[in-house]
Amino acid sequence: MGIVHHDIKPDNVLVDMKGHCLLADYGGAKFLSDDGTVNLNIEEDVMSTLPYAAPEILSEDCDPDGMKYYDEAVDWWALGATILTLVTGEEYFYGSTIDNLCDNIPRLLEQVRSTLENYHCCPELIDFVESLLQPDPLMRLRGSAVREHEYFDKLPCSWGSLASRSSKVAPPFVISDEDRRQGMTAWPHQFHSLVSGGNQTDIYFVDELHKQGLGLEVDDDFEVPV
Repeated sequence: MGIVHHDIKPDNVLVDMKGHCLLADYGGAKFLSDDGTVNLNIEEDVMSTLPYAAPEILSEDCDPDGMKYYDEAVDWWALGATILTLVTGEEYFYGSTIDNLCDNIPRLLEQVRSTLENYHCCPELIDFVESLLQPDPLMRLRGSAVREHEYFDKLPCSWGSLASRSSKVAPPFVISDEDRRQGMTAWPHQFHSLVSGGNQTDIYFVDELHKQGLGLEVDDDFEVPV
């Protein structure tokens, strides 16, 4: 889309009544330049939440003119960090300062696989997260390659229907911690039970959550410019 969001994290992912995820808070977003990068003066601030910030954003490296260059790969890193938060229930990357965070990242990256294994995540999800959290942005999973990852082999609808929010396949409603950590491997026995007679009908996410005794925090904070 030619945009870098800069602040993908759980707090900025909203869920509509049919279970589709929507990104919020584009206050720190920037358009990519013609060469496909964000050109940032080293003195400029980047609106990003530290536990989800990619290494190239945290780095102080710049060219002789004091410019820093990066691209949408920073958002794919943030997605990986977001998934880790959803699995573990807490922010994975941490540091009391930016320098401390940068020092911690290599060690924490080495522990991603064992951490996800401890939460009984499926191998496909583990590989997906590790591919998103490559420290070298050129090696990081991104763009159309994400759709081809084996984690999405069992996707029960087309990517086009997801993008247009026209898919009528029910999202997974997981209850136990064990199911929550399995990700898409829990889909087949979940969504079939919600589609009666094999027919696809409109299914409202919030209603299904209430049936399961679950709920979502309602975000009624509308920022209106004055």
